[in-house]
Amino acid sequence: MNSVMAIKVNGRMSKAPNLQEVLTKYGCNITTRVGFHETGEDNCSVDGIIILQLCGNDSDIQNLYNDINELEGITPKFIEF
Repeated sequence: MNSVMAIKVNGRMSKAPNLQEVLTKYGCNITTRVGFHETGEDNCSVDGIIILQLCGNDSDIQNLYNDINELEGITPKFIEF
């Protein structure tokens, strides 16, 4: 299965370590990872978005989704196209 997942991270500075642990666990299922957050000279957003291009079997990808979904302040969504 090839799919795309968007992950909304609220409070990324405190939540990022837990999310990173899950992403590392499923690293072989992540083809591409791109992260976005608003930043500038005077500010850096506490929220962010990560886009993942995924590969692998349906079970592994669903387990990744479930593990991310269990994290407080982090919301995964599959992108259908």
